[in-house]
Amino acid sequence: MMLLLFLFLLLCTAIAKADEDRLILIDGSNPCEGIIQLYHDNKLGYIGDKHWSEKTEDVVCKSTQCGKGNGSTQEPAMRPLDKVWLNEVKCKGDESHLGECTHPGFGISQFDTGTLRKIQCSNKIKISLDGYACAGAVKYSTDAGETYSGYFCKDNGWDKDKDAPNILCKSLKCGPAKEIPKKPWITLKKSEKMWADCSGIKGLTNLWQCATAKKDSACLNPATVICSDHEILQLSGDASNVCSGLLRQRNGTVWTSVRDIKRSTEWCERMNCGKSAHSNLADDGLQLNCTDNVRVVLMDKGEPSHCYGEVYIERNNYSQPVCASLWSHKEAEVVCKELRCGSSVLGNDKKSSRGGDMDDVIMHNVECSGTESSLWHCRAQRDQNLRCSSKAYVVCSESMEVKLKDTPGTCAGRLEINNRSPGYSDITGRLDSNVNKEAVGITCKGHAMIFLDGHSCSGKVGIKNLQQKYWLSGSNVTWNKETANTVCQEMHCGGVLNVNNTLPRREEKVWDKFYNCSRNETSLFNCGETQNPKDLNFTIATVKCSGEKTINLSEGCLGYVNVCLNGECGGVCANPWTDEDSRMLCTSQNCGEHVLKHMTKTKPMKVKFKSVHCTEMTHNLNKCNLVSFDDNDKTCNNDPAYVVCSGSVKARFTPSREKCSGGLEVNYDKQWLPVCKDALKDNKTRHTICRELDCGQAAAEIKDGPKTAKGHVLSEIDDSGDDSKALKQYEPKVNLSTQCAGEVTVNDLEVCNTNWEDRYSRLVCQELSCSNAIGFSAVKEPIKNKEYFHVNCEENHYQIGQCKRVKGKCEKTLVSVFCVGYVPKPEKTAAHSPPPVGIILGVGLLLVLVIIIVVIIRICIVNKGKNIS
Repeated sequence: MMLLLFLFLLLCTAIAKADEDRLILIDGSNPCEGIIQLYHDNKLGYIGDKHWSEKTEDVVCKSTQCGKGNGSTQEPAMRPLDKVWLNEVKCKGDESHLGECTHPGFGISQFDTGTLRKIQCSNKIKISLDGYACAGAVKYSTDAGETYSGYFCKDNGWDKDKDAPNILCKSLKCGPAKEIPKKPWITLKKSEKMWADCSGIKGLTNLWQCATAKKDSACLNPATVICSDHEILQLSGDASNVCSGLLRQRNGTVWTSVRDIKRSTEWCERMNCGKSAHSNLADDGLQLNCTDNVRVVLMDKGEPSHCYGEVYIERNNYSQPVCASLWSHKEAEVVCKELRCGSSVLGNDKKSSRGGDMDDVIMHNVECSGTESSLWHCRAQRDQNLRCSSKAYVVCSESMEVKLKDTPGTCAGRLEINNRSPGYSDITGRLDSNVNKEAVGITCKGHAMIFLDGHSCSGKVGIKNLQQKYWLSGSNVTWNKETANTVCQEMHCGGVLNVNNTLPRREEKVWDKFYNCSRNETSLFNCGETQNPKDLNFTIATVKCSGEKTINLSEGCLGYVNVCLNGECGGVCANPWTDEDSRMLCTSQNCGEHVLKHMTKTKPMKVKFKSVHCTEMTHNLNKCNLVSFDDNDKTCNNDPAYVVCSGSVKARFTPSREKCSGGLEVNYDKQWLPVCKDALKDNKTRHTICRELDCGQAAAEIKDGPKTAKGHVLSEIDDSGDDSKALKQYEPKVNLSTQCAGEVTVNDLEVCNTNWEDRYSRLVCQELSCSNAIGFSAVKEPIKNKEYFHVNCEENHYQIGQCKRVKGKCEKTLVSVFCVGYVPKPEKTAAHSPPPVGIILGVGLLLVLVIIIVVIIRICIVNKGKNIS
């Protein structure tokens, strides 16, 4: 009883492991012929033929995917046999695997007849590659190649099984496997599928020996392989026809010439270039002209485009798109290089979408190594009737013109990109002309700028490179009239009058580059470089130019920045002008050291210069470099720089019946502004003002002075500085009861609808950064006997705070304004407006030197009836 139970357990174990055990036929002319071996428990062994029958042969052929049994013979066995796994096997014929047949168990029954069973099955297996010689999809035939039955499947481990691709390539006499393509390469046709699992089994000679049928497994892509003997070819020549040129073969990452002229037709067919039309063996290799004419073209909206657009292949004058499936930066780089358009600058995920599938695609799942001469020579699916939902799209660097502008030289400045590829603006950063943001400034390590250390148009020739200061060599070999003339022109100083040199001081470093300029050069750094002269460290170049350069303000200590070159004057663009430029200009013009905020501008002058550039060693704008204004430049918007220096401020008493008493007014930016009483509370401030007006010490306050003032006033004076009088403007606080909409208030007091106009509403909205006004309403009733503001603006007023305002009872209704900004929008981080700039009052003494005091400005609104000193 125990013996029967033991045999039953062995049988159950054998059946349970039937799926893990595999039968292999060896030493036959075909993988479906040979001596039977069983792979069990990670080891190969033989099968004994005791109780052998035709039904057993059918099960063996079925187990090895070889059809039905077709007879067997007994062959002499090599002694000793390593392992006999099974013997005394009895099959009914309907089993799917030999392990399901009745047998005593693995390794139980002894076998020692001196012969082994060699079986022949009905299938005649032939495995080949669908695609190219030694590369392609793995397909098989069960009738020796007369018809093809199906493909091996890639899914479920083909690319992870290191043994199966090698067994296949070697059996095809193509060397070992070289590469398993990552992208789908060959279209999976509707046919039978087979899987391969060769891992761990040694001594296999044919892929079919490890073939398995997984009927319930999905298969989306065929197994593909590139064997080491596969010849990867391309033609290098003109991009106008990539099927003509010097034939090259890839060896690793290097392309070498091919000289086998006898295979010309085969070469053309392998490269999808038709038949061979003409071949010539030259010194550098085989020149091959195939029958097809193929080139890569870029299209934008159906028209040819330069260095950007949808990717098409024009083959014999017929254009077809390239599919964007699995398109990557490598493929885009090959296209840009092939068309001599620089490098690709578009992200990998960019493609040209098109509704519905396209069925006229010529290349699908393109895969390039990056070294190909043309996209046409990259690996791809090229079957007919390929379907695709989007076209490949490229943007090459040559489609964009990149410049650094608005500075001397070409290695620093405002980044300007002219993008010729409409609709594709996300190029390593967002390029959007509708976004109002600060321009990007770039300074490269190679940026250098010349300056003159002396007068505006003469002196030692210096070169600033990043934070270092150098001096141009005054060698007699390189420093001549032509080079000096270029320096003068670059400094906007006319031509050269005198060329000389001087000995350097111990700490002065000589620039290590030397230039050979012609009279046509406008920049020293555009001149050709020459070899080092022998006396390079002995002298420093000096020059005297013919021109004269001055920079001042159009109205003394205030006005537009005025640059004059040899008598011709013009303004400077306000956008690149800096506060440091203003401070330097005020100081050099003896107009104080402080810069005040301007209130009004006169009619603007013509802009002739884009920007002024100074070094840290320069303290006078006359010695700085200039960039001329280009009439086609739209960034300046005809807005010249305007500066108000603290030295432009003057004071007076009104009325003028007496010299040293009256209401105090200050002339600020060409406007006489009254000073509030609160600004003169401090005795020190009153004494200072009287001294500045040559009136001695302050005595007493006038009790019956003027009572009201309109518009801008000065509410505070600070005389704590040592240099000039600075005034701080105070602007009336204009607001709406809700964001960009509601009741209008000035200094928290509502406004009555007395002569209110649409233009006033626009001023309110713009002052509050709420865009334009939609309209206004006057519905809310005023509180009886309460005083409200009544506003009246003149044509030159651009803020409500500048308008005339009086308090009084409101006989009408209160004003409410609605702005465009009231429309709900996504929240944005508001740009902080700069704080009001301190405004500075400078008064010259009438008979003595000017004493300078710092004064902070605020503009306040004084209601009718407010006391004024």
